[in-house]
Amino acid sequence: HKEVRISVAQEDLDAFKALQGHIVSVHLPSLLRVPGQLERVNPRATFQIPHSALSAKQGGPLIVKRSNRESGDHNDVDRYELLVPRFNGIVDLAAPQSCLLRAGQVGFVTVASGDESIGQHLYRVLAGWLRRQVKKQC
Repeated sequence: HKEVRISVAQEDLDAFKALQGHIVSVHLPSLLRVPGQLERVNPRATFQIPHSALSAKQGGPLIVKRSNRESGDHNDVDRYELLVPRFNGIVDLAAPQSCLLRAGQVGFVTVASGDESIGQHLYRVLAGWLRRQVKKQC
């Protein structure tokens, strides 16, 4: 089986923590959606990039900046760090779903918040997308 590494923003932490042990949806660019079990969300935020494929320098969704740390390695995970700290987590996929994903493939995970209306959810998602687009232009 495979695991999906996830990076959770501060504003989404409570929703993800509440669903540990429950099924979430993993969405992939090919419009494929597979279920997986949210195994854990680490309770401590970090500036470390969870996987180089998630770095904006590699075309991923996470905005990064050059790290102040000295490192002998020459990859993005060591030379760059996240602009804002995020929480790392793991979604476990069953064997049938594992066959559908390739290593390094980037997608996103959704969880439903019970106290958020559809309109509120759409507004939050679109506002986040707009912020990311503006940051990309800067």
